[in-house]
Amino acid sequence: MVMRWVCVMLFCLGMVSLMADTLSEKASLAYESHQYQEAKSLYQEALSLSPDHPDLMFNMGVVCLKSGEIGESILWFLRSDRLDPGRSDVHHNLSIARSSVIQPVQLRTNFFELLISWPVRHVSLITFLWVGVVLSLCLILSFLISSSSIYIRIVFLIMFILVCLGTGWRYVLDQRLEGVIVLPKVVLRSAPSRTVRVIMYLHEGVEVVLGERYADWQEVILGNGVVGWVQLDSVKKR
Repeated sequence: MVMRWVCVMLFCLGMVSLMADTLSEKASLAYESHQYQEAKSLYQEALSLSPDHPDLMFNMGVVCLKSGEIGESILWFLRSDRLDPGRSDVHHNLSIARSSVIQPVQLRTNFFELLISWPVRHVSLITFLWVGVVLSLCLILSFLISSSSIYIRIVFLIMFILVCLGTGWRYVLDQRLEGVIVLPKVVLRSAPSRTVRVIMYLHEGVEVVLGERYADWQEVILGNGVVGWVQLDSVKKR
């Protein structure tokens, strides 16, 4: 009975994957025919079936970039990069999209964060965990084998500590709530109200750190440290 349910579940998962692939192929054909809105709609359907597929996210970003939706394209490229870090095609298209942003605001980082986060951003959390497991086994074996050199043990220990630090920092980066402005022009206000002072205007594609949420307002933190509030529908979590 259990095996029957397992087979049914596997069959359903296979059908869902097949449907997502079929929609992706149709979207690719629509993109090649310059029917960008049709391609976007098909990729959205495919993502609803396979929401954690980095290739679909990348393709969605390309379609949005081609149709002039800079904010949405940056959003999808960042989402793809989060699931599959280090892809050159994602970084190339992301740099193109970012170059089109009006009044770009880079997220502020100190020297330590820049030094550590650059290589960490290119390695997924799963990869760090697997490398940590392998290094821990090597470290244990080096202590069990009496003939192993003390220098080898020290090297394995240092590598294991570095991987642990990288794993922790990667987890911090994955947990940090970041977003992208997706509307053409957004008012940044000093408080969650339409009647308060306007701080400045933000354009689509600007990347922000997300703070508190109040009703239909979202607090955002800009790269230069400026804090303000925008309408909730103007920013999307990456």
